[in-house]
Amino acid sequence: MTDKTIETTWDDFFFIVSILNEVCHGIDINDFEKEVGYTYDEIYALLKKINSFKEQDEKQPIFIPLSSREIDIIKAAYKEVLKQIEEWEFQTRVGVTIPEVDQVVKKLST
Repeated sequence: MTDKTIETTWDDFFFIVSILNEVCHGIDINDFEKEVGYTYDEIYALLKKINSFKEQDEKQPIFIPLSSREIDIIKAAYKEVLKQIEEWEFQTRVGVTIPEVDQVVKKLST
């Protein structure tokens, strides 16, 4: 079920994959459901889904259908990354600044 279709470009959305990838493979999380609120499989499936929208021309519009649960997974993953990655290394690991992610997460919520 799709609750929202995000119109964006890969340039403006790639870091969501980076955040999900950090949760799945970059930071140490012993119990995903307890720490993040979702299973590894759910997070990894969303990572693969969003990554499948990568276009050759990263400035071309893409339309990503997301359920409210998937949007909640993105928010939870972002919160976990903020807890575990220090601010000074966030941009290096994720590819954008915290305020840039905040803007996109806010748009996902509206």
